[in-house]
Amino acid sequence: MHRHEDESATEQMRAEVARLLRLQGLELPLPGNGHGAGGRSEGGARPERVRNRRPPGPPKSIEIHEPPTYIRFVAAQGEEIEFYPGQRRYVRIETDANSQYYHSDPDLSRVNFIAGEMLSDAGSTPLNGGRLRWILEAPANARVGAAGVIRVELRRLRLPTLSDERRFTVIQAPARSSTGRPTLPPFQVRGISPHDEMWSTLGWPADAQESVASQAELEDDVLTVYYSTVYPPFLTKRNSFEQRDATRTASFVTRYEIWLAVHSLIIRQGETEQSPLARPVPEEAREEFERQERCRIATMAAMFAAREVQELRSAELGTTTD
Repeated sequence: MHRHEDESATEQMRAEVARLLRLQGLELPLPGNGHGAGGRSEGGARPERVRNRRPPGPPKSIEIHEPPTYIRFVAAQGEEIEFYPGQRRYVRIETDANSQYYHSDPDLSRVNFIAGEMLSDAGSTPLNGGRLRWILEAPANARVGAAGVIRVELRRLRLPTLSDERRFTVIQAPARSSTGRPTLPPFQVRGISPHDEMWSTLGWPADAQESVASQAELEDDVLTVYYSTVYPPFLTKRNSFEQRDATRTASFVTRYEIWLAVHSLIIRQGETEQSPLARPVPEEAREEFERQERCRIATMAAMFAAREVQELRSAELGTTTD
């Protein structure tokens, strides 16, 4: 029963995101549906129902040991990690080493990344709770079919170095739909707080809650939009709903998540189509621009979401908002 309700809510959210994207001039029909949510295919038959992936639960805690005993890629042994030309991926790594083994300066870190010549090393997130992510990017001119090996090493004092490696391959970029248009990719939205392990894994500073609103990453072909549950414009309005009309709080949070998803998908589509956001610029400048843009949009999203909930409430009472 609950699973059916979750799937129904997810499908409604995807349909609403697709509708709002159309209003922004970005036509991204749902997979298997050439005419948007609830439509039919060109042949008149109802499209095959696409089951959305359920968001993963919180990761299990990793028991830390000293000295550490392993470091490994999360990808299954023997499973190739796929990149298409121009794609950036966050490759997940787990270890039972404490955070002191990692340092942002490679000369001071005991964690060593080896990408080889075919992929670009774009940095990594801090080691937190036994987890970190290595950021790798395939060049735009990468040859489809090319393959290689990536490797991670963990140096231990007076003990053998721990390591793991995985093969990677370059694949053809995802094809557009039969109508010549891309479809709405699988996505999920997750709220996190400074107490969650994911907060540090993303590299968000614990003392800068006003400067971090959201971040989107492609993980296992699903676009995950992480957002801060303590970002002041969001938190203030959520608390206001909880105090005045608790039944509307969930609706406000859902509307807020929808607007964040819409913005993230617009950014992603712009990068795919080589918009100005995707022009070659220093990595730090690009990340700072996107961080500020996401804060600005999150502030607007909180306003839009609150307004929509209030308008819905007024419509139910037969009144209008100011």
